[in-house]
Amino acid sequence: MYQDIKVELTRMKLDDQGVKKYLHNYKLLIDQLKEISKPIDDEDLITFAIASLPREYESFIIANANDPSPISFDVFRNKLLFSWK
Repeated sequence: MYQDIKVELTRMKLDDQGVKKYLHNYKLLIDQLKEISKPIDDEDLITFAIASLPREYESFIIANANDPSPISFDVFRNKLLFSWK
């Protein structure tokens, strides 16, 4: 179960569903991992999320890569959500 959820998390792509729906589905998977006591650290969650973004999010990706301070996944999620409203 852990591997299945983690694979699904790493294969998610932001596509026509929109940012809000994508982030909701991403959070559901994160919560499933927490429920089985297999949480993934924020750095990996952010890395997986960045890898799932299409080309039109390149400026968002670069801006986050140039920010030297570590952030939580919740902060990243909010930045992504509010960047693309």
